[in-house]
Amino acid sequence: MPPDQNITVDVAVIGAGLTGLTCAQHLQQMGYQVVVLEKSRGLGGRVATRRLPNAWADHGLAYFTQQGTQTAALVQLWRDRGILHPWINQDFVWADGILYPGEVSVQRYVSPVGITAIAKALAAELEVWRGQRVAAIAPTDNHTWAFTLEPVAGERVRELTARSVVVTAPAPQAAALLDPLQSQGVPPEFFSAVQSVTYQANLTAIALYPSARQVDLAQVPWRSVQLNHPQLAWVTVDSSKQPHPSQPIVVLHGSTSLSDQFLDAPDLEPAGQLLLDSAANTLLPWLADPEVLQLHRWRYALPRNPLPDACLSTASPLPLVCGGDWCGATATSMQPQITLPLSSPATISPIEQALTSGIASAQAVHRLIKP
Repeated sequence: MPPDQNITVDVAVIGAGLTGLTCAQHLQQMGYQVVVLEKSRGLGGRVATRRLPNAWADHGLAYFTQQGTQTAALVQLWRDRGILHPWINQDFVWADGILYPGEVSVQRYVSPVGITAIAKALAAELEVWRGQRVAAIAPTDNHTWAFTLEPVAGERVRELTARSVVVTAPAPQAAALLDPLQSQGVPPEFFSAVQSVTYQANLTAIALYPSARQVDLAQVPWRSVQLNHPQLAWVTVDSSKQPHPSQPIVVLHGSTSLSDQFLDAPDLEPAGQLLLDSAANTLLPWLADPEVLQLHRWRYALPRNPLPDACLSTASPLPLVCGGDWCGATATSMQPQITLPLSSPATISPIEQALTSGIASAQAVHRLIKP
């Protein structure tokens, strides 16, 4: 549909992460007219790939694994389509000054063009409005939700109404959007549940090194290292995921304490240097001196206390559903410390939770608005 058309749809899904895209796909397959609203230009949320000169780096989800029904089904599908391929089946571990190989376990899968290819595949047949931030939603007298959308430079302000809404943004952002609706019929317990979820932040550094370091990097046995370190949680060699890398690319994930320390810092360069120095002291000395360093702050990296249900739903004041990786908690994922970056064979994957929540959210919408 034309981007300047004023439309009414059956369902508007807020957020083009894995939950939102999965939900939208299932609803569309049921025959509903769906629009996905995404505030950024990219897709996938933390399933993110940063484009670099002649290369790329996955700075959110490090790899994809089969950790449940949904991830197993999608791995098979995406392998058949060439979107994913096997990478490694082992992380190394650094603790107490010693680097040692971890247990050989589940296969890790990556994409030859970056992990965000997963989100692009999910969104291929969907109507997605990118760069479209939702400022507010409100019920109308016509029993539809009306959307207030922030203007996009150079485009006419879009007008959208929907019979139902699915909010898949991180819980604090969802709570901010829903707060004005407390006086319009959203049940207090619904809002309180969304508001209760807190998050673990993550600071990520992408480091590019001279091409000559390819020879040095070829001598080390690891491609992914988990660290028990006060400043550094995880290091991956992202250039090893690419068919013909021209230079080493390393992604470094900060520890919870370091990420929290710099959560609101206006300047992230000191944090980046701490990550580089930590990697140099624990793994390879030359990691301290990249040619290029890019930093990214994930304010909502992982939910600390996800809700037990796969989604939340209410018919008051109109059909409204909330979902995401902050729903569908398991006993394992409820542990207070979750390993970054977002996918670990040692825990139930938040990715599995996100996919499951997307399906549950679609089913909840169907129950609320089916004829």
